Amino acid sequence: MCPLENPDGYALFRQLCQSNPKHMHHAARYTSAGNDLTYGTDYESLIRGEAKHHLSADVHVNLHGYPSHEWTRPLSGYVPEGFATWTIPKGFFVICRYNPGFKAKAEAMLHAAIDAVAGFDLQRQQNIQMLTRFLSTVENAGFEVAHGAVPYMINEYHKTDYPIEIITEAPDETVYGEAFRIAHESQYRVVLAIAEALRAMSH
Repeated sequence: MCPLENPDGYALFRQLCQSNPKHMHHAARYTSAGNDLTYGTDYESLIRGEAKHHLSADVHVNLHGYPSHEWTRPLSGYVPEGFATWTIPKGFFVICRYNPGFKAKAEAMLHAAIDAVAGFDLQRQQNIQMLTRFLSTVENAGFEVAHGAVPYMINEYHKTDYPIEIITEAPDETVYGEAFRIAHESQYRVVLAIAEALRAMSH
């Protein structure tokens, strides 16, 4: 487990939350060296290499949240390149990336994650509400929807740290209170479901 790669960004995140507690700030993604932590290779990301060196694994579960409205300027017509899919919340979202040769196992992990989200009624209801709003606003969704409630993407990807990566994205309206509890429960259920799927495949 890697608890924190970017202490400077996290400190800024906490500071911004004090001044604007209702906005999900994403400052911890960007580092004091000016890197985007997701794609960075600088010193903040060295712990990932160390973790990979000490643990040989096929599957990496990457628990995320997404602050869509932080990257959008309402009514301006401007959306940064690459962020069209994240313009407004669409519910608890699952992304699967896999290296060549791992498609079947990746699909099994993805379906385990999707079923965990779809089987949690409170998250399912929240997803349906958000998806309805999203799909009535955005012309090209750019993703698939499973069980009528769980948005997801899956693709072959050559730059993952591990052969299979499952990324969960909890929506930005789940910051405090009951909505936060629902997101936390969903993350927990996904982790357990993937662990169980891996255990079943090993027998």
